[in-house]
Amino acid sequence: MLIKNVIVNNGIKEYNSDEINYDKTIYNLANSVIKWNVIESFADKINSENGIFYINCDSDFSKGSGTLKNVSTELLNEWNQSRF
Repeated sequence: MLIKNVIVNNGIKEYNSDEINYDKTIYNLANSVIKWNVIESFADKINSENGIFYINCDSDFSKGSGTLKNVSTELLNEWNQSRF
């Protein structure tokens, strides 16, 4: 994945990047949410700030939504503006 710090929460457990990369279902969900949220173009900035892309999803990993955490206000605003 392009973003170093990704967390997926299915309401039961939080999965870190290592766990996401290990499980194909979670990995596919994470990549879909990353692409849908137009986050790929911000990967370098997120990584340089040690930010987190946090994904909340349903228990069977079929759909989810993501948000940025632990990033600068400027980056968060830039990302939010790019989505609309």
